Amino acid sequence: MAGLPDEARAALIRQNPDYGEIVCRCEEISKGEILDAVRSAVPVYTVDAIKRRVRPGMGRCQGGFCGPTVVKILAEEKGCSVEEITKGNDYSVILYNKTKKGAETNV
Repeated sequence: MAGLPDEARAALIRQNPDYGEIVCRCEEISKGEILDAVRSAVPVYTVDAIKRRVRPGMGRCQGGFCGPTVVKILAEEKGCSVEEITKGNDYSVILYNKTKKGAETNV
């Protein structure tokens, strides 16, 4: 999306509003681009795989802003909890537990 002309970007957003929802501000990556990678013929299942494919987390903040949202999108698409999402392999768990019992989290 970052390299597209404004007209092409607007047309894509009209077709699918997920392309208008920016997840990574540093790299200008949309939710639609992340979903494309997750749903592709060669799907991605980890945060690092998304990072290599689409680049969220590669910018100035190194995922400080977009990381939790990427985890949430992956969990929703895989139909699992955010605690089951890994950084790079089965042993690189990102989230172990909620910090406040009974509190709703944004992740």
